[in-house]
Amino acid sequence: VERSLAVSSGSNGGPRLAGGAAFGCSTANVGDVDGSGAADLAVGKCEYFEPAVYVLLMQDSGTVRSYTTLNAHTPFSESPGLDALAVGWDSHFGGAVGAAGDADGDGVPDLLVGDSGYAEAADQGAVYRIMLERSGHGKSWGRLSAGEGGGPAGLLPRDEFGIAVANIGDLDGDGADELAVGAKDAGVDGSEHDYSDDRSTGNGAVYILFLDEATPPTVTPRPTPSPPKPQPHSWFKEHARGAVVLLVVGLAAALAVSALLALYLKDSVRVPIAEWGGGLLAGVRQLWAQLREPAAERERRLERQRQEQQRLMEGWEELGRQQQLVRAQQQELEMRLAQLGPRGDVSATRGGGE
Repeated sequence: VERSLAVSSGSNGGPRLAGGAAFGCSTANVGDVDGSGAADLAVGKCEYFEPAVYVLLMQDSGTVRSYTTLNAHTPFSESPGLDALAVGWDSHFGGAVGAAGDADGDGVPDLLVGDSGYAEAADQGAVYRIMLERSGHGKSWGRLSAGEGGGPAGLLPRDEFGIAVANIGDLDGDGADELAVGAKDAGVDGSEHDYSDDRSTGNGAVYILFLDEATPPTVTPRPTPSPPKPQPHSWFKEHARGAVVLLVVGLAAALAVSALLALYLKDSVRVPIAEWGGGLLAGVRQLWAQLREPAAERERRLERQRQEQQRLMEGWEELGRQQQLVRAQQQELEMRLAQLGPRGDVSATRGGGE
């Protein structure tokens, strides 16, 4: 290595990023997009809340001259034609990127993007071919997935088709480049997945996709430009990560203070503080275990809680009925005593009779 430089948040022309953006989770040379003579890059940002792909238009020095952002939340004015991608916040869009060659024949290199967590296919996965303009903006796209765009049939949920993508050239000589797409949990031998322990029994596969012509499948046409759409949940995306960090720091500080107090205070105070600290730690462990438990187990636990809550409600209603019965019996007894009259009157009557 003669030298190196880092393209990162605000450095050497890199995009401004929030903390935890996971910029650089995938990279690929997509060719000379802008016609400057320098190879340009596609870089994935695997952030959980808003995954994306950046097209970096490079200079010979290795720095970034300009860049564009490709995701479902990109306004029309920045990247026309990509709004219908519908990339969710739980997607893996951009986890893999690759060069698509000139898929639409306009002389501009195009882009492959893998989304192994394609939500509409229940994590079966998908691969996108995004048609680029000279500016690096997307103008149209096509999706290859199970039953869509000629994608492989028989993909199962959580096969993670699209976890790796590559252009392998024109194998059959028909003028269209073929694609190799990884699906790390696919069970091509017909075996089914067993998710009881949150793991897959599939051994994985690489699918070779023979494309029939040098044009993209199911291309979404360029829409008429419109004003940028408001970003939903922007406050949550900006502040959720900070809230989690503050919660973790606060819990750690509370445990540290309780441990110090337990060391230096008298036994009469030390024991309750130690018990409080132990209870807090147990609560944190229980919360962490609930966050990590598989979805099926979580559903069973919630169902047990709902059943227990229903039993408690029925018991509460039965207690209310018993209380009403007791009140009715008490009122009946008071009425009978009132009919008999005061004890003194009864005694006087008996005395007069004698």
